[in-house]
Amino acid sequence: MRAMAFGGMKLEPLDDAARTGRGIAVGSLALEVLHVGEYGKHAAAKKAGFRKGDILVEVDGSTEALDEIDLLAKHLLERKPGATVPVVVLRDGARVALGMPVQ
Repeated sequence: MRAMAFGGMKLEPLDDAARTGRGIAVGSLALEVLHVGEYGKHAAAKKAGFRKGDILVEVDGSTEALDEIDLLAKHLLERKPGATVPVVVLRDGARVALGMPVQ
């Protein structure tokens, strides 16, 4: 399912202390990329520029706090394979715009 919705990434929400330490508002989206797949369909996110340690702070223009399961369900219900969802990640203190592939 992660390959389909996230291009092979494993995501985990940051706790409030980690959010605050990175300048992310408590109660807003903050999903850390714990793993990025490297082979086959699981490598789609890597090919799109995502890296381990990135923190998703905006997905499709929304900063609504979601966990991995909620985001996975949302993508699989609302997106068709081949879609690219605009995402902003926090990487080394800078905001980076990427496209999350849906397969």
